[in-house]
Amino acid sequence: MVMQMAAPSRAGGLDSVRRAWFNRGRVVCTGAAEATVALGPQSRIGDRRTAELRLEESAHLLREMRRPASILLAEVDQARGDGGVEAAARGLQTVLRTDDFVGQWVGDVLICILPNCRLRDAARIAERCLERVSLSCGATELRMAEHAADAVDRATQLMRKSRALGRNRVSAG
Repeated sequence: MVMQMAAPSRAGGLDSVRRAWFNRGRVVCTGAAEATVALGPQSRIGDRRTAELRLEESAHLLREMRRPASILLAEVDQARGDGGVEAAARGLQTVLRTDDFVGQWVGDVLICILPNCRLRDAARIAERCLERVSLSCGATELRMAEHAADAVDRATQLMRKSRALGRNRVSAG
């Protein structure tokens, strides 16, 4: 299933991103320019573009409204193609909160964006995810004066640490 979502306009910046947000599967189109967001038919997994928009929105809310957000970057252990990644995403969605986002970052790596969530809570959520899905997971919290890409880099390093320590574990930092 392919859904249409408004892309942020250059003039509108993050305000247009905020207006073009997913709301539990509904899509709001706000601008003339539209970007295609591919979603799995049952799993409702967002793509990388959508994940990047959600990350930027979370960073903006942190800076402007002091609302915390955390990121889980999770490599699916022994995924068997896209079916294994989608099955893992469905397993994650049963544990995550309603406002949390799950998207395919790259290959067999999923990203979970957890708004209004501190690092210790994100680590607990990730531990609960391990009960359903075998993952090597890195958990981190967005910091006030950093770009979202820096937080993703930190989560990537933590995910690699989990994989090196034996898989199916969470590294937080």
